Parts: sequence; C-alpha cells; structure tokens
Amino acid sequence: MSRATEIDDLDKLRRELPGQVRAAPACNPLAYAQAADEAYRAMWKRYCSSDA
Repeated sequence: MSRATEIDDLDKLRRELPGQVRAAPACNPLAYAQAADEAYRAMWKRYCSSDA
C-alpha cells in the first residue's frame, strides 16, 4: 500500500514535523556548537592517549 493513501498519518506528520525540526540540535546553533566542541575534544583526547 502506498503512503499517499494514509492521509491521516501524513496530516499528523505535516503538523508535527516543523516542531521536531525546531527541537533538533542542528536548529540550535549554540547547542550544536557545544556538542561539536565536546566531540572534537573527546576525539583529540582519544588520539593523544593512543600510540598514534
């Protein structure tokens, strides 16, 4: 069955999706930058503690 026939589900998705996108970390520049910074620091620490 095609998703195009599931009108109620598609309508619900259309209503909820903008809020989900706004709540995503990628839509919050400060939270995204902090998460990226933490990830880079963790990678650097792993690299420094390895035999590389």
